[in-house]
Amino acid sequence: MASKTNISILTLDESIFEELYRVYAPKMYRIAYSQVHDQDIAGNIVHNVFLSIWERRDTLVIDKPEHFLIHATKLQIIKNFRDSANQKQHLQSSLVGYNEADYSTQHEIYYNELSDRIQSLINKLPPQCRRVYLMRDQQGMDNAQIAFQLGISLSAVKQHIGNALAFLRANLHDVGSE
Repeated sequence: MASKTNISILTLDESIFEELYRVYAPKMYRIAYSQVHDQDIAGNIVHNVFLSIWERRDTLVIDKPEHFLIHATKLQIIKNFRDSANQKQHLQSSLVGYNEADYSTQHEIYYNELSDRIQSLINKLPPQCRRVYLMRDQQGMDNAQIAFQLGISLSAVKQHIGNALAFLRANLHDVGSE
């Protein structure tokens, strides 16, 4: 190639392709490296530009090789940054999903352990106190309904519920401080 500018390449054969590579690849590499600061990525950018040219060699017409190759390199740099940003975003989304799933599983384990602990404590309540507490907590009955159904006074129901809650609080508090 006599001149780097104003050369029109109508047919891109192997010898012209090799000459383009020999003359322009170092400059393309410097441009790419100045933007990405990574030797492997800069080399891949130059490689991708020349690969694209070779794949389109039958239909490609290059009027100004230097201008064309520098422009193609800059486009490839932009594509690299866009692909890198997309990969980071995808990775972050995956990690967020993973962390949420991890925390969800962990929360479920804690919830199940706490439920088992509460049930174990309820089973330790005296029978009448346990019955009153379960009627209110699990069956959703109010104090008057419990008193009527069990045939005990309203104040007895309140006393049983107060005792049950105090017992649960005291014993659950002990679990958290272990």
